[in-house]
Amino acid sequence: MPKFLRKLANRAHFVRPEWLEDDDAPADAFGSFLTRDGALSFWAIDEDESNLGRVIAALAAGRDYIDKLDYALVEKSVFDIAGVVLRRVEGVSPDGGANQLWHQDLEGLSGKRLLMLAVNMRECRLERTPKKRVQDLILRSIDDGFISRARMNGKLRDKIEAVLRERSNG
Repeated sequence: MPKFLRKLANRAHFVRPEWLEDDDAPADAFGSFLTRDGALSFWAIDEDESNLGRVIAALAAGRDYIDKLDYALVEKSVFDIAGVVLRRVEGVSPDGGANQLWHQDLEGLSGKRLLMLAVNMRECRLERTPKKRVQDLILRSIDDGFISRARMNGKLRDKIEAVLRERSNG
């Protein structure tokens, strides 16, 4: 069954404290749910996760800096429980192909539905890609022609270009 990736502010925010009731979610988790027009961005991940690295690179290349990337891998059943639907919408990352192939918006979110989503996401696979691995994934996506440096933020582009210069001189 395919999974859907949601970038998180911090995966630790989804760990359930002992005192939390079963039908509730940690308040800090909502920092990862900045909605726009009742929608939240997700990325479809192939069953064999063969596109996971590319999606992580696409997300990370849209930042101002290179840093770790926390994310959750969510089963589609979590969306069904929350009563929301996924719709393919082109993303805005520096990887145009990934934007078209895998980006989707979770639509129809209300406060109650967002709470249901957060409660059910506590059981999802929570992962962290370390900073060095994020950098390597971005560089590989650039080398493979997936990420356009022209579409990257200036600060990150400068950092990546410095790494590329070091790599070519080393």
